[in-house]
Amino acid sequence: MANQTLACGNGGTCVPQLGTTQTLDTLGDRLMYRFAVRHFSDHDRAVVNHAVASGSQVAVRWYELYDPAGSVTVNQQGTFAPDTTFRWMASMAEDKNGDIGLGYSASSSSIHPAIRFTGRVPSDTLGTMETEASILEGTGSQFGGQYGNRWGDYTAMQVDPSDDCTFWYVDQYEKVNGVFNWYTSIASFAFNGCSGSGPAVTLSPTSLTWGNTVVGTTSTAKSVTLTNTGSATLNIASIATSGDFAPATSPKPCGSTLAAGKNCVIKVTFSPSQFGTRTGNITITDDASNSPQKVPLSGKGVPPAALTPGSATWTARTVGTTSLAKLDNRRLQCVRDDLRGESGG
Repeated sequence: MANQTLACGNGGTCVPQLGTTQTLDTLGDRLMYRFAVRHFSDHDRAVVNHAVASGSQVAVRWYELYDPAGSVTVNQQGTFAPDTTFRWMASMAEDKNGDIGLGYSASSSSIHPAIRFTGRVPSDTLGTMETEASILEGTGSQFGGQYGNRWGDYTAMQVDPSDDCTFWYVDQYEKVNGVFNWYTSIASFAFNGCSGSGPAVTLSPTSLTWGNTVVGTTSTAKSVTLTNTGSATLNIASIATSGDFAPATSPKPCGSTLAAGKNCVIKVTFSPSQFGTRTGNITITDDASNSPQKVPLSGKGVPPAALTPGSATWTARTVGTTSLAKLDNRRLQCVRDDLRGESGG
């Protein structure tokens, strides 16, 4: 390790604050929370940090390790100390792209304890972090009482599992001077190259309804358009229908993958097996965060039309003459409901 000098000389208390002689404990005699391990397709990585002495101040010493459960190697390491401010009580994490986020507390005799962060992307020079950014500048210092020197114990940087890009950082701060009166900050950030949320599914329309359909017959197909509105390829595992509904040939079928920004068309027919309202779903299983997606389906099964009487007979007539109409003896009977045909297309 390039720098293993204990913060404050003994890993203890020396962080100054504005407006008080009370200094804060660095806990520099131990690694900080947490030893964050990432599983990539071909290897594992871990990131971890601790507070060290750097000149006359305290700085964050950080490491990225490869194969932490096997033949451990240090891929990169660095000390983050861009100025004479004291930085300590840090936490690190790594997103799916290998971007590293580092959050920490910062204080000096001219500022109250603040919450700041930095980070790096894989294309940055090994062992370096980018420019520091502020999450919150405290407006109070901590002092008084038996434990006025304890700060944090600890802070936490985590990557959001919903997109594997968003970093969430939790740390404490003071609004006014005192002890046991701290507040908790929960902040988030993401690197520009990992701001997308992966694949995302949008369906239009979100439900399908068929009108009256004769039991035992098949309706005209209706369509649902599936669009990948995310930033990564959508992997489709299956598209299934249930109830009296069946997939039909589509002019733009959905395959096993769908590129970002592209769409495909799912077509479905209705073949009622019984009288009355029939329901089902289109169920799409994929790798979007809201999988599986469902499209509710409904339609109504009705009996066929009945003609009464079933036949009509006229007496013999001279060729070229016209008989009387038999309209009063013939009627079209629609059972239960008027047949109005299907709605939609």
